[in-house]
Amino acid sequence: MLTQITRWRHYWASECHRRAEGHVALVTPVYETVEAIVLRTMRYSESDIIAHLFCRESGRCSALARGARKSKAGTVGRLEALTHVRVDLRRGRGDLAMVRSASLVERNDVIRSSYAFQGVASRAIDLVNRMT
Repeated sequence: MLTQITRWRHYWASECHRRAEGHVALVTPVYETVEAIVLRTMRYSESDIIAHLFCRESGRCSALARGARKSKAGTVGRLEALTHVRVDLRRGRGDLAMVRSASLVERNDVIRSSYAFQGVASRAIDLVNRMT
């Protein structure tokens, strides 16, 4: 255990020295703003949500919104099914993007008010899921 701590200290000291010398460039994450329709959401953990989005530019994508179910989060109520949202996404190496912020463009209350409209919308979502 002591040798592992010593190795970590040496690594950290050399890393700090390299950054001070300018050898390591710190990369800031690149976010892209996308307008999308939320197809469906799933609970991921106690406060996180995985949202399946349909974008014009990139088609269907999945995004993880950390802390989206907390009452103080800025994305509460915005990532619900059948809502039109503007989302800041950070794409990583895998298929799952990260959500930084989400703003509501249109809520589609007409669809939510009628049972027949909800049935048509759910069939349309199933069709989009099968096609993409």
